[in-house]
Amino acid sequence: MDTHENDLKNGAISSGNNVTFWVDTTPIISFKKPDQEINTEVLVIGGGIAGLTTAYLLLKAGKKVVVVEDGFIGSGETGRTTAHLTCALDDRYYYIENIFGKEASALAAESHTAAIDQIETIVAAESINCSFKRVNGYLFLHPTDKEGNLDKEYKATQRAGLSTTLLKGIPSVVGGENGRCIAFRNQAQFHILHYLEGLAQAITEMGGHIYTEARAEKITNNGAEVNGYAFKAEQIVVATNSPVNDVLTMHTKQHAYRSYVIAGKIKKGTLPYALWWDTGDADSRWVSQPYHYVRLEDYDAEYDLLISGGEDHKTGQADEEGISEVERYDRLEAWTRERFPMLGDLSYRWSGQIMDLLIL
Repeated sequence: MDTHENDLKNGAISSGNNVTFWVDTTPIISFKKPDQEINTEVLVIGGGIAGLTTAYLLLKAGKKVVVVEDGFIGSGETGRTTAHLTCALDDRYYYIENIFGKEASALAAESHTAAIDQIETIVAAESINCSFKRVNGYLFLHPTDKEGNLDKEYKATQRAGLSTTLLKGIPSVVGGENGRCIAFRNQAQFHILHYLEGLAQAITEMGGHIYTEARAEKITNNGAEVNGYAFKAEQIVVATNSPVNDVLTMHTKQHAYRSYVIAGKIKKGTLPYALWWDTGDADSRWVSQPYHYVRLEDYDAEYDLLISGGEDHKTGQADEEGISEVERYDRLEAWTRERFPMLGDLSYRWSGQIMDLLIL
């Protein structure tokens, strides 16, 4: 077994055993291990998209920043996503509006739109070659959902200030002429690890320091112990998938879900670059109603990669519905081929973990 395989198995390159397309097409993004004590203004713990974005923006603001990552850059859940960039939220806008009010719903829309804009700005400023594209996104009904909910969501997105249109038909989906969808304009997609690779380079060029294979422990307001060395800082940012310094408090407010992904080649030009989502299984036993999500990604001069995800369940409870983890990939493939029959043989299968915050 070579070093790359060893790192994969022990979770250093990726937090799961199945290699994602992003990991498979990106060199390991590594930096040196800690070898001395450090003093800095800001210590960022976590080398995923949240941690590196925070570090980049703080460096732009003139701060001295150090990033530490337990594995390699993007080796956590960032490298296991499908890299949709969207302001179409898992929770419906009409639900957010009902619970928190119209202003809060508009703020959610504004913040997600601003996040996409920020990534586009960084890609342009740093000339990052990560296949960033502005695309349309299409939200359509799951068979268990009600037609009226699509109308409610459309009106709520309009009140939230989003650029949406209610369409008769679902573009590019087999059988889509018999349904309706909400078109979300100006969404985006990218190659997540190529983006992090460029972001990490920009951080080091601005004077930031990144350490990989650097495990942070004993985190306090004054720093952390990293591989046995004291890393002192005036400010600490914990940017891990689930907070490592307040485990009990946060985990009682979070629901962890496992989501599954398949990917296979299709002839380039067969489908437009776009994002597709259904509204989720309204009959699901899970609080977070599982939904399907689909997109394309550049593969080579002849092919694109069709990436499809879904079939979620609470982490560690795959068999609670009588559906094994292996069967969930098969169900996802069947769902995808029914709507996108041009999908070729599968090239990738992987899964990732999503943390949903429990609203009380």
